[in-house]
Amino acid sequence: GIIAASMNEFGVVGMVPDADIYAIKALDSNGDGYVSDIIEGIDWAIKNHLDILNLSISTVNNSESFHDIVKKANETGMIMVAAAGNNYGGSSEFPAAYPEVLSVGAIDENGSIADFSALEGVDVYAPGSDIYSTFINGRYESMSGTSMAVPHVVGLKCLKAIN
Repeated sequence: GIIAASMNEFGVVGMVPDADIYAIKALDSNGDGYVSDIIEGIDWAIKNHLDILNLSISTVNNSESFHDIVKKANETGMIMVAAAGNNYGGSSEFPAAYPEVLSVGAIDENGSIADFSALEGVDVYAPGSDIYSTFINGRYESMSGTSMAVPHVVGLKCLKAIN
C-alpha cells in the first residue's frame, strides 16, 4: 500500500509503485506471533538478498538470538526500518531499539508527535495517524500506529536507493 501500491483508479498509490515487494509472514492474522517467527523472517530476507526490510512490528521481548539475526542482516548491508512501538511516550521496543535498526515513531495530521507513539530512542518520525492504505481481502482501511509510519520511511529509502 504505502510503499508500492500501483495506480489502479481506486484506493491509494504508493510512494514507489515499481518497487519489488516481498511479503514475509511472521505473524498470524491477529498480528500475534513469536520472536522466533520474526527471526525466521529476517533470516529469509538475508538468504534472499533483500535490500530494505520494513519491520512494522514491535515487541518488548528482547533476546540474544533476535539481536544476533539483526546484526547479521546489518552486516549484509540490509537497511532495517522498524516501528518504535505504540506505548504512549515510552522507549522504543524491539527490534527498533537495536542500534542497527532505524526506529520510527509516528506523527499525527498536525505534524505533532502522536500521543500513542514511543518517544525514547526514536530516530525519525513519519505520518502514522489515520493512514488510509491497503488492508486484507482487497479492502482499504484507515489505521494508526508506528507500524503505519514505517512504510513512509521505507518508501523514502527506496527512492533514495534508485536515485
